[in-house]
Amino acid sequence: MATTSKRHRLTPASVSNPFIHPGIKLTFRRRIEWTVLVHSHIRHFSANLSICMDLDAFGWHIHCSYTTYYYFYYSNLWWSHKLLTKKDHSRTTTCKTTSRCLRDWYRFGCVLLVYLLGFQKVTTIGKLANSNQAKIIIAAPHSSIYDVLLMQLSRFLAIIGRQEFHNNPILHSIYAINQGIYISRSTSSYNKKTIKKIIKNTDKYAESWPQLLIFPEGTHGNRSCLLTFKTGAFIPGIPVQPVVIRYVNELDTYTHTFGGYTRLQLLLYTVCLFKHEAIIEYLPVYHPNDEERKSPQLYANNVRNLISETLFIQTTDYAYEDACLFVNAVAYHLPGETGLIEFSKLNREL
Repeated sequence: MATTSKRHRLTPASVSNPFIHPGIKLTFRRRIEWTVLVHSHIRHFSANLSICMDLDAFGWHIHCSYTTYYYFYYSNLWWSHKLLTKKDHSRTTTCKTTSRCLRDWYRFGCVLLVYLLGFQKVTTIGKLANSNQAKIIIAAPHSSIYDVLLMQLSRFLAIIGRQEFHNNPILHSIYAINQGIYISRSTSSYNKKTIKKIIKNTDKYAESWPQLLIFPEGTHGNRSCLLTFKTGAFIPGIPVQPVVIRYVNELDTYTHTFGGYTRLQLLLYTVCLFKHEAIIEYLPVYHPNDEERKSPQLYANNVRNLISETLFIQTTDYAYEDACLFVNAVAYHLPGETGLIEFSKLNREL
């Protein structure tokens, strides 16, 4: 009986593989348009490069790039640690004037990027709750590198990112301005520190901290279903506001998955389209009951069910670990679906 039960758990789920890209099917007309646009981008890049070389300034350009790189890195670290924060009665609080200025510039950059990428129409349904109503914003499904940019359109939001971003000078500086929190997918002790930071930032007395944007799925999917929600955002047991992100274009140039296009390919496809549309729907603030406060997993599942009902899609026990197994299976020339074992469900049963 035990062997049968174990085999039953390892059978594929009823939902489709959420870690593959549905594909970009181009018509003949679309291929012509994209060829012209790509040729135009390459031509402008080549022209700018030729001007630099004709002026014998290419070496000076490289020197300035490296100088700017290191200056940006160290100056932002200094601003982030010296000006953004200060010690006040053994508690770290935000220096309001400097922080507000840097936040405004950060948000302006996000809005500008959204416009340059071609998102001419971003429809907002509902209203983003203020900090007193919900300290944590739960956004799903998480499928694109553009999700963070779109979420910054309404208000400045701090975000949670991978620990690897800390080693990138530019991303580290941006996270310092953003007052984001790092999380590790492999180190449990580091994640405990992350949860403590989340609880500290969502404390009712932490009025100076911005609202925290969390994608509880923890990885990208193709929006065909909702992956397992991690419990980190629900451990504090405070009200959260669920947010639904939709991309309504016919061609899916947004979804970045393990078994799909690279970030550079998606960026190229995105800029080759003249117009993009997205919908951001703010659902009512979700107030947990006593049972949900005691059980973060129950709290996470109920919020996920609410979002799935809004999107009319299924929920699944697939998680980031399934994505890693999917990649390993493909690397060993096995069908990718053999790695999809619904890790979260299996982990609960063992």
